Amino acid sequence: MSLVQDRLKDYINYGLAIAISVGVALLSRDLIVALIRQDVLIGSLVIVLLAVTVMKFLAYLHAVRKEVDMMESALDATKVRELKGPVFPIVVLLALSFAVLIAFVTDILMYSAAAVVFAAADLLGPATVNRNISRVLLDSRFRHEESGSAAHVLYRYYVEGPILLRGVIQLLALVGVLLLAVLWRVSGNVGAQLAAYGLAIVTGVTADLVILRWRRRRDLEWERASQDDSGQSVNEA
Repeated sequence: MSLVQDRLKDYINYGLAIAISVGVALLSRDLIVALIRQDVLIGSLVIVLLAVTVMKFLAYLHAVRKEVDMMESALDATKVRELKGPVFPIVVLLALSFAVLIAFVTDILMYSAAAVVFAAADLLGPATVNRNISRVLLDSRFRHEESGSAAHVLYRYYVEGPILLRGVIQLLALVGVLLLAVLWRVSGNVGAQLAAYGLAIVTGVTADLVILRWRRRRDLEWERASQDDSGQSVNEA
C-alpha cells in the first residue's frame, strides 16, 4: 500500500474519531449548560475536563501513528509484518472508549469509573503486551545496536523507560478520583465533588505532560540517531 493510501486511512480514522468526540460532546451540551446555571464553578470544571479528555484522545491517536511509523522504520520487513494488526477496529474501539468518557463528563462518578476501567485496560493490556513484545521481538535487534543508533533509541523508550510506572501512578490517581466521587454521591459533599473534578483534571494534564516530555526527548534522539545512521550507510556504500 502506498504512503498516500496509508495517510488517507489515517485521516479517515481521525475523521471518525473527531466525529464521535464532537457528537458525544454535543449530546452533553444541555447538561453542561444546566450545570453552569446551577453552579458556575462545577460547570467550568466540567468544561475543562471535557477539553482535557478530547485533547488526550487526539494526542493518543497522533502518538500511536507516529510510533508505528518509527517502529516500521527501525525494524526489518519480516518483523514489521509480525507487528501488523487490525488497526481500524482498534481505532474504533479507542474512539468508543473515549466517547464513553466524554458522554459521562457531567457525572464525575460515572466518568471516574469509566476512566479507571480504561486506565486498567491500558495498563494490563496494551502497555504490558507492548512491553513483552518489545522484549521478545525487539530485544535481539535493539540490545546489540550501538547506544546512539535509532533502533536503540526505541529500545530505551519501550523497554527501559518507566512507561508502566506512569501507568500505575495514573491508575492510582484515578482510583482516588473514584473514591472522592463515591463520597460525593453518598454524602452529597460538594467539596468532594470539586476535589474529584480537580484531581481528574490534574491527573489527565500531568500524565500527558510527562509522556509528552518523554516523547519529545525520544523524538530528538531519534532524529539525531537517524541522521547518524543515514550518514554511516552512505559512507559504507
